[in-house]
Amino acid sequence: MYTNPQLWELTLDQWPAAVWELLESAANGFDEPFRTPAVASTGPDGPDIRTVILREVHSPQRRALFYTDARSPKVEQMASHNAVTWMFYDPARRLQVRARGMASLHGDDLLAKRCWEDCSEANRRNYGGLQVPGSALEELSKEVSMGAPDGRENFLVVATAFSRLDVLLLGDQSNRRADLAWDGSVWKAGWLSP
Repeated sequence: MYTNPQLWELTLDQWPAAVWELLESAANGFDEPFRTPAVASTGPDGPDIRTVILREVHSPQRRALFYTDARSPKVEQMASHNAVTWMFYDPARRLQVRARGMASLHGDDLLAKRCWEDCSEANRRNYGGLQVPGSALEELSKEVSMGAPDGRENFLVVATAFSRLDVLLLGDQSNRRADLAWDGSVWKAGWLSP
């Protein structure tokens, strides 16, 4: 996989494939920094951001998935305004990727069914809690964070089709930044001032 010096050698035309290769590797590897990106949506009080777990990447569709509890406030935010930004950062590679796109919510379709079936019992417990995520608690207990493994009705897949990637590579002497925009058939790339 790429090191920081190898990334400096990439041409504009090579960046889209490199980014998708890094994202696919992160979706399949628990130790990859891109595995836990931040995702920003728009809430009633402005931008709202949280860390998620990158579950799957489908580069031909330019799509990335994370799972959430359907009762979470972010679901209502994304249902009202589905433009989102994902931010990935790898400190070893000194690489940041901001990925913008439109989120789609999947709770009762084939994608959600397949993803639920792929979840371990331990992961399923995240969706079986009695409390709504973000709700106030009287006191902290173990039962709050981990519920029963039958939380299928609370399980939701958020899929984002990326249309723009902003890539920032940090270096010792200078930085390099590229804009990758999907034009409907190919990625159009251009350099930006960092």
